[in-house]
Amino acid sequence: MKNQKVNFKELLGFNIRVDIDSYYYKRVFGHFDLKERINDFFIGKLEQKIVPWHAVWCQPWPMDYRTKKEFRGVNFFLLRSNTTGFCPYWLPRSYLKDKEIQPKEGEKGTPVIIKKDRVPQIETFYNIKQLQNFDMPEIKKPKRYPPEITADKVFEYFKDIKKYDDFDFKIEDFKGQDPDHFYYLLFQYFVFNRYCREYKKETPFKPDIYDKETLIFKIGAAFLAAYCRISTPYYSMSGLELNKWKMLLMEDKNAIFEAAAIALKMYDSFVSTIELKQAS
Repeated sequence: MKNQKVNFKELLGFNIRVDIDSYYYKRVFGHFDLKERINDFFIGKLEQKIVPWHAVWCQPWPMDYRTKKEFRGVNFFLLRSNTTGFCPYWLPRSYLKDKEIQPKEGEKGTPVIIKKDRVPQIETFYNIKQLQNFDMPEIKKPKRYPPEITADKVFEYFKDIKKYDDFDFKIEDFKGQDPDHFYYLLFQYFVFNRYCREYKKETPFKPDIYDKETLIFKIGAAFLAAYCRISTPYYSMSGLELNKWKMLLMEDKNAIFEAAAIALKMYDSFVSTIELKQAS
């Protein structure tokens, strides 16, 4: 009995080596690195039935109020998923402390990845609408234009890209729905074809699959939708759909970072091409 080997798995009810690294263990005991903390924020949003890459048309591209520099990549979705207003300006908590500015009672900040001395770290940001004792600039709600007009540049850019899958859908299929839903799906199809060309993929377009590649298409389409001021479907997904995206992020903490990086690269190519045409 003295030298008997103890079976800790049986005694504790879980396998230490496997389960101690599980998502829920880390969530309870706070064993997260930077990416895991941000990933946990997105998972929390899905648990609140908020899809981080969905937004209404009037939500602007978020930017730092001090520099007017736009937030990019996952920071874009972190900030947009935490507000539905049309104020684009954000400030870090460290700046508020220096200026003796306070958030309004009950207001919560949003984690954002920044670099200090080239080292990534998390800083909490507040939308200026969340602040008190702050000299608020005038912010007008943007004007709404028909999506068929705002999407012209996207159609122009993608018109010559080879189709890697014939996905048959037309705006009439969306009768009774917001027409923005049609454009968001179409943008996903555009991003899919560009992705297949860039990464030499031969795969069918399946927007209802819950994997990292589909996440690239949805995030890329969300960037394009923000550019065109078109809503991504701002509706409640079913619990099953939300859970599938949640499981993807729980199983792969890098999924949303990698998807956002690839999608942003394609979006930047689109913007630079459009700007080059406008300048010529």
